[in-house]
Amino acid sequence: MKKTTLSLLFAVIFSLVGFAQGHETFENLETTGNSYQDGSFLGQDGSTWEYIQARGDAEADVNDGDQAIMLGRNRTPDAYVQSGTIANGIGTLKFSYKQAFGTDVNLEVYVNDDLVYTATTDSQVGEAITTDLIDVNIEGDVVIKFYNPSGAGQVNIDDVIWTAMGNDPTLSITSPASGAELSPLETPSITFNVTNFDISTSATANDGDGYVQYKVNDESFENYFTTDPIVLENLEGGEQEVTLQLVDNNGDVLDPEISKTVSFTVNEIIETSSIGSLRESDLEAYYTLTSEVILTYQQDFRSQKYIQDATGAILIDDNDGVLTTEYNQYDGITGITGKLQEHNGLLQFVPITDAGEITSTDNSIEVVVLTISDFMADPVAYESQVIAFENVHFEIADGTEVFATGQNYDITDGVDETIMRTNFFDADYIGDIIPEGTQSAIAGIASHFNGSGQIFSRDQNDLNGTVLSVEDFQKTDINLYPNPATDKFFVNVDNNAQVEVYSILGQKVISTQVANGNTPIAINNLKAGVYMVKISHNGNIVTKKLVIK
Repeated sequence: MKKTTLSLLFAVIFSLVGFAQGHETFENLETTGNSYQDGSFLGQDGSTWEYIQARGDAEADVNDGDQAIMLGRNRTPDAYVQSGTIANGIGTLKFSYKQAFGTDVNLEVYVNDDLVYTATTDSQVGEAITTDLIDVNIEGDVVIKFYNPSGAGQVNIDDVIWTAMGNDPTLSITSPASGAELSPLETPSITFNVTNFDISTSATANDGDGYVQYKVNDESFENYFTTDPIVLENLEGGEQEVTLQLVDNNGDVLDPEISKTVSFTVNEIIETSSIGSLRESDLEAYYTLTSEVILTYQQDFRSQKYIQDATGAILIDDNDGVLTTEYNQYDGITGITGKLQEHNGLLQFVPITDAGEITSTDNSIEVVVLTISDFMADPVAYESQVIAFENVHFEIADGTEVFATGQNYDITDGVDETIMRTNFFDADYIGDIIPEGTQSAIAGIASHFNGSGQIFSRDQNDLNGTVLSVEDFQKTDINLYPNPATDKFFVNVDNNAQVEVYSILGQKVISTQVANGNTPIAINNLKAGVYMVKISHNGNIVTKKLVIK
């Protein structure tokens, strides 16, 4: 939590001297990781602050782990953070800062283009420093800029507090940010600031300078008699525009007019019937998987889970622990609701509500048996699914090398090769000797890095092929041809086989028997796209991807 006592203290001081104040805490700064980035955020003053080559992770604090911002050292271009346009000028300014690492601070502070202060340190790593009041006394519209010149050390900045010069009323909307995408579970709330304008307690009280009016989209203005956030109940999903304005005690707009508008989107939850259709949906939107999916793996790291159905698979990234049920591998889960996102090129589903109880147990999955060549040609098509390669070996195996965490191990079928990565740190084979010789099968969860396919073996069962024998898989050379296809395709079997074709939505669109590899399967009535073909032959079940042009 921010330093409330300090904020209240300055609010009291500035109110006693008759000036409005601003206070930037960087709480709206949203950055991930410890890399320096460029971007912007909505400041507490209602203006859009811009930052260049800055970061906001845990090392960027000044006091007590509070959110702050760190400007980088020797960046290209030089690092800085600056406010948007602030009305009514600046009388005085102060802020807190800290030397982040070994190089001393030499931070330049500008108001408009005037250098008003230089903050320095002398080997004071980790020491929080608050400036005295800095006399600025610049009128009109102003911009505050913190600039870190080349050679100066990394510096953390927080609690930027200033007083205004003028007495004109001001109005600013501080939340939500313009263009914000709100969760379907979030009730929109408009937070705003008013300065140099006392709010009357009613339209007839005349005990202030006037009051606030607001409207949503094209609706009529409503009167509002406080600066408490405006809570918008029962707002429909979609794009919204909210306008606030100040009026006098007669309800007339001030001259000059003082108003602010913010636009944002209230997201809706879209129902989708399969993982395949989810994977084809728009990013940063919210969905409910209405059908049951099977949990194929889970780990403590970020409470991640992999789920799969007949149409595909996806990673659940549940870092906030929204899913509270204790699931077991191969449990069925129905009704997962979350946000579809992408991280490092991989799709992930981030839950926003608890999915509830287990809907089935001890399920089986259809492991996709692939050649390494087929997998490496299009690894994204199998992302997060359990797949397997047959008759492969580890190139590094010598009877002494052991599996370590977070390492890549080349596996090959003698012609092509891919990577088995030990991505799961608590896997039961970590520390075991890498098996020598040709393995009948190696399975794992399909992934990719920089466009190149790799698999993550989950446990010993994946390494020794047990997952295939459990699911009655055996070595098979069954393929589809031609693929891509236009009006028909064939399955290279030598006797009867059951063939089922599923759409990306999980709907069975074809179910037929073929006598041999010369039996055509007509697809001229199907739309172009990606389909999954399930082939049952001689007691084995194989799943293949079919592309229809």
